[in-house]
This record gives sequence, C-alpha cells and structure tokens, in this order.
Amino acid sequence: MNLRRRFNILALLMLVAVVLVAANGYQYLGGPSVTFLDAIYMAVITFATIGYGEVIDTSHNPALRIFNMVMILFGIGIMLYVFSVSTAVCGGRRLRDLLGSKIHKEIQRMKNHFHCLRRRRNRTTLSGTS
Repeated sequence: MNLRRRFNILALLMLVAVVLVAANGYQYLGGPSVTFLDAIYMAVITFATIGYGEVIDTSHNPALRIFNMVMILFGIGIMLYVFSVSTAVCGGRRLRDLLGSKIHKEIQRMKNHFHCLRRRRNRTTLSGTS
C-alpha cells in the first residue's frame, strides 16, 4: 500500500474516531435524554461549523461547554487534515498526469537528440543535444 493511500485511510479513521468520541461525550455529559443520533448530529454540526444551533443544551452545563470547545478544536483540525490530504492526492495526480503527458510529447517531437531528465525542486526539466 502506497504512502498516500495510507494517509487517506489514516485521515478518515481519525475523523471517524473523533466523531465517535465526541458523540459519546455529548451523550454522557448531556444526560439521559440525549440519543446517540442527537449526539452524532451535534458532533457533525460542531465540526463542520455549520451553526444551526445546539441540539444539546450546553447553557447550564459548564463541563459540556468545555468538552464542546475541546471537540471544536480537535474536530476542525482533523477535518482540515482530511481535506488537505484529499486535495493533495487529487491535485497531485492531475498535475503529475499533465506534466508527464507534456514531457512525453516533447520527447516524441525530438529527433537525433540525447535526452536527459533532471528533477530540481519539484520541477522536471528536459534538455538534449545532438
């Protein structure tokens, strides 16, 4: 399994783990009236910073407010990581395909040349002489 795929799987597992931890925390700290679905919904709208309003009332529960603040920080951090890994994989693949195709066309057009490909700071250069 390549490194990018491992990072994708790791990012998704971290996201699922933080949502489940948050849901369990909301259910435990919210009291017996909080269902698991309400707790997951609260976790998702908190991490996505949607701001529909609190499904679970935190106004009279300081422990729940502190837990909510901690979950916001962790959740947003994990979501940013997931989005950055996904964007890097998708964008990197397209850029690599584009550059690879461009270099291949340049090589095909050259006749009686010596081809030398060099990598220098994320740039591939093509040079050749007769």
